[in-house]
Amino acid sequence: MAHRRSPRWWWLLLAVPVLVVGYLGAVALLVGVEALPWIVLLFPLWVLLVSVQILLAGTRALTAQA
Repeated sequence: MAHRRSPRWWWLLLAVPVLVVGYLGAVALLVGVEALPWIVLLFPLWVLLVSVQILLAGTRALTAQA
């Protein structure tokens, strides 16, 4: 099976926002965990968002092959 490379727009549209949110969340966790106790939920929410994105991408790939 030939490997098909993802288009560049996919990286700019989907992956870059996830990276930015991840880094901003990490900084918020480092700085604000003492001030805002609810900020501890930020990392699990980020993991959930990334997981859903991966699952949706896999589902789209399967439906595109069918």
